[in-house]
Amino acid sequence: MTNRSLGDGGKVAVYRYTRAVLLACLIAMGPNLVSANVWGDGYSIRRPLLCRQAKTDRPEPTQDRSQRIEHVVLPGDTLSGIAVRYGVTVAEVRNWNKLRSDRIYIDRKLIVFSRIPVRVVRELVYIVEPGDTLGGIAAQHKMTVKELSALNQIKNPDKIRPGMSLRVLVEGPEKASEARGKAQYGKLVHGEQLQPGPGYVIKRGDLAYGTNETITLLLKSIAHLHKDKKLKKIRKKIAPIVIGDISKKGGGPLPPHKSHQNGRDVDIGYYYMDGEKSELVRTTKENLDYELTWAFLWHLVESDAVDYMFVDKNVQRWLRDWAVKQKKASVDKIDSIFQYPTLSNPEALIQHEPGHNDHIHIRFRCPSQDRNCW
Repeated sequence: MTNRSLGDGGKVAVYRYTRAVLLACLIAMGPNLVSANVWGDGYSIRRPLLCRQAKTDRPEPTQDRSQRIEHVVLPGDTLSGIAVRYGVTVAEVRNWNKLRSDRIYIDRKLIVFSRIPVRVVRELVYIVEPGDTLGGIAAQHKMTVKELSALNQIKNPDKIRPGMSLRVLVEGPEKASEARGKAQYGKLVHGEQLQPGPGYVIKRGDLAYGTNETITLLLKSIAHLHKDKKLKKIRKKIAPIVIGDISKKGGGPLPPHKSHQNGRDVDIGYYYMDGEKSELVRTTKENLDYELTWAFLWHLVESDAVDYMFVDKNVQRWLRDWAVKQKKASVDKIDSIFQYPTLSNPEALIQHEPGHNDHIHIRFRCPSQDRNCW
């Protein structure tokens, strides 16, 4: 805001706006606008516009510092273990739930405001069918036999019978997603929308639909950094990473992208030394956070769930040289995952593609159960 002198010696407050903001405000305010003048590089008016009244079609970035979780206490749970899982302290869990001690009881619901991105877990009832085994039921719901036995207080895993009701825990939404066709020519059925949470910023919520597996792997990769004890000593605070486009609801063409059609592609920013970002920004040798970016990429490499990643060749060179110097792995192993700078492995997991200096493009593999995905 600036003050501009009037002819009689008085002053009037002048508020300066960009062209885009002013036009949006003009549409919203209509007859409430008193007067407008134009000079210099911007438009100025004689009263402040309530620009928050202006509505535009462009979604704003969404961000949240914590995620409200309703944790159901399971056999074997401890207050300290629950606190570690969600990146909080025992004192905070006690305070949120008005607990007088660390003693907790099975099936009690605890409210936790997680600082680590986690999957929401739902409890369902599974009816045992002829031929079922406890191991098979556990694998089907991505649980261990020990977890399933403890949840249902089963002492002998061999003694289950058809018609028996078992409590099971599942992650994600009720309807399973399905990736169909190719990433360049396909669609997404029952896609899951990534929700705001700690550790990341969603650039476009309406373009953040993926398969259940994509959302799960993405959250686990981000959470891994926040749980790593060595990283926490090096970086006491980890700024949220920016998540760009995944797919639109239902999938299909998403210009200007050539892919992003069946929920398996994710554009995600790099980690930077100069703090938090709300947009994808250009990466330089000076602003790149090598420690965090390497840890994130390495976790994806180790997950064995990625077809490939696009990373700018210069960023590859910087990361590769840094990783070799820091002895993050053997030189042969490091060179096997990067296409650049040695070009020793043209089929490397991390490839160069023009236009990927400000973000990483991750292509996750087809979910094993999606038979029409290739």
